[in-house]
This record gives sequence, structure tokens and C-alpha cells, in this order.
Amino acid sequence: MHKLTENAAQPVVRDLTDEIFAEFNECSMAEVRKTLLASPVKSCSMDSLPMFLLREFVDDLLSFICIMCMPLSEKTRVTKGSYHHTSAEEVKP
Repeated sequence: MHKLTENAAQPVVRDLTDEIFAEFNECSMAEVRKTLLASPVKSCSMDSLPMFLLREFVDDLLSFICIMCMPLSEKTRVTKGSYHHTSAEEVKP
């Protein structure tokens, strides 16, 4: 393999250390639902939940998905019982 690549051009490596990802943007349950339903129905054998199932049961899973994606401080508040469950009907477009 070394013989095959010894005359190849060196790869271009860009230094991206000046770019910092600081935070996520907040989004509503309706935006999460819309994004999930707009996603392509592609799956592979390593997917723990195939996309076709996620899309089929999006209204049942939406609140759980949103809880999994929220910051730890918000999760703590949810476990203390102050979370208001938004029904699927409230987030449908």
C-alpha cells in the first residue's frame, strides 16, 4: 500500500479551532414533530428505532423525544413533576 501512495499529494488539513459550538437553539415540540416527519424514511440494521416506526408513532413518542433532548437542568425539573405534557393535538400543524 505504501508504494501506491508514496507519490500522492499530501491531504489538506484545515485548522478549525477558531470555530466553537456554544449552544443549541431551542425548538418547540411542533418543530421537532415537523422535522421528524420531513426526514427521509431511511434505515440501517444498526438503527435502534427504524425511521418508518418513528414516523408512524411520532405523536406517541414526541414528548419522550423532547425530554431526551432537553438540558439536564430542565430534566431535573421534569422529574420533580412540574412538566406540562403537551398532547399531540396541540402540536399538529
